[in-house]
Amino acid sequence: MQNTTTARELAGAFRALCTAQAVLAGLLIKFTEPAAKRDTPYSSDDVGALLSMSRHKARALLSQAQAVTARPAVFNALLEGKIDLGKALLIVGKVQLLPASQADIAEAKLLEYAPTRTYVSLRKWASQLVCKLDPAGTERRHAEKRRRRMVEKTNADDGMCSLHVRLTAVDGLLAWGRIDRLAKSLAIPGDRRTLDQRRADVTRDLLVGEAVHASLRQAKVQVTVPITTLIGINDDPGVLAGYGPVPASVAKEIAAGGTWKRILTDPATGIALDVGRTEYEPSEALREFVKARDGICSAIGCDQAAENCTVDHCTPASDTTASAMDFRSLCQHHQRMRHESGWTCHHMDDGRHFWITPSGGFYESESEPIADPSPTENLDGGNPGPRAPGAADA
Repeated sequence: MQNTTTARELAGAFRALCTAQAVLAGLLIKFTEPAAKRDTPYSSDDVGALLSMSRHKARALLSQAQAVTARPAVFNALLEGKIDLGKALLIVGKVQLLPASQADIAEAKLLEYAPTRTYVSLRKWASQLVCKLDPAGTERRHAEKRRRRMVEKTNADDGMCSLHVRLTAVDGLLAWGRIDRLAKSLAIPGDRRTLDQRRADVTRDLLVGEAVHASLRQAKVQVTVPITTLIGINDDPGVLAGYGPVPASVAKEIAAGGTWKRILTDPATGIALDVGRTEYEPSEALREFVKARDGICSAIGCDQAAENCTVDHCTPASDTTASAMDFRSLCQHHQRMRHESGWTCHHMDDGRHFWITPSGGFYESESEPIADPSPTENLDGGNPGPRAPGAADA
């Protein structure tokens, strides 16, 4: 087992780094605030000269400092080493989307959630919180960004280029799913191309109109929608598998043309409960349920979509039957880690999942709740009650 003293020192050093980021932000503001009005547009030039960096980098530092110092609670959390600069900027960016009264509510909830979660987990949860607190604003922003969909080409060195496509999350998942499955289906003995190379070749063939010789089932996406949204009680967001929260209108559009399946969730955690099947090897239906429940790889800090993961036993398999709670989505890397290293995992009756590291750390998994309790229903501390979202495949 690793030295616990070293572990504490490492954690302390990281907190000190976060504190230093806050101190730097505060000093940047203090340094530039006394500038005369005519000099203000050139504050980044002044900072750049002092710190021997380009004005563009200085402008970025100054912009970050202005953002985190504008929200005292966020700045203090950074100063105390509870969050790092990336999380601080994420929280500020999300709460700026909300009216002032709701921004304060969201800020408090995000600052409570952030210290023990990764950036990716915080971003997804923050997006869902913003959707729930301000569904109308979420719909407006989605409509505006949908109007800005585009394709652009950027030339690169050595006879290469990049194509950048901006689509809706649904269309992007459908397109990527088709490209990925086609590329994987073309893996044959003797083909030395990597998966990335096959994906690039498949994309090129599809775009220029050349045939891709592979049989493939129709691409689909999965969205989990609260029943209260489907029947019009509220506009809580859906959760698009492999992406995260989407506006209610998008979720309902997918559900309207899809196959509905009922999934019950724990009212306190929003995590899907056991569907009651008992089998040693997971059936296709059970695999589908586990992936819908987990959303992403169940390892700490991994955001690999569950769709691309293997459904594996949480604990070493025995010769007895097992329930859905015994299975977890694991990407290839973390499946090897569970079987070949000192990492172990355990699940709780309410659906939560924990990992124990070789150094003795005990951490809750960040698998996405598919029906996170509505913040608007919990502001007064009341019990939101059970929820039964419908998961639609389209």
